[in-house]
Amino acid sequence: MRLSSFYRSLHDPNSASSNSTYSVKQVAAVARWLTWNTVLSLVLLSALLFLVPRANAEVPKTIGMKVLVISADGTEPTFGAITSILDQIGVPYDKLIAATTPFDATTLSDGLGAGRYYGIMLTTGNLGYQVSPGNYQSAFSDAQWQALWQYEKDFRVRQVTMYTYPGGLPDTYGLNIVSGIG
Repeated sequence: MRLSSFYRSLHDPNSASSNSTYSVKQVAAVARWLTWNTVLSLVLLSALLFLVPRANAEVPKTIGMKVLVISADGTEPTFGAITSILDQIGVPYDKLIAATTPFDATTLSDGLGAGRYYGIMLTTGNLGYQVSPGNYQSAFSDAQWQALWQYEKDFRVRQVTMYTYPGGLPDTYGLNIVSGIG
């Protein structure tokens, strides 16, 4: 007995094989074949889903309705401008002075899918500040920048920079220094 003729007889009463009778053994054999193929298909599908690489990213569930304003040392003119405007239009925000406030991934989310901020505002692109006369550095370490960028990626949060110098590290924001015209 061919499987196709068995199916045809089940679905088409006018087929030539519809008048055929099938033994219990034949029907049981087809049922076993279907059962094993179904089980095998489910096992293969499960294996494929298990083998698909998964990112270690946090799965966002909720995002708080606040903006995080990050300043290097709190003395930038743009810091006052940002907070003044947010106050005037009634946007809730938290301030973070990067040079003096501890910052890591737990500042941004609880690690269980609840993000605290729907927007990030930087006073300057690299959060640079003067550590000593003539010595400037970013207020964030490389690990802190990575934590910020990972949060923005995982929670699809936008970042705005109020002032960015072309060529500032760790991110140039796609800007380049132009050297003369002509």
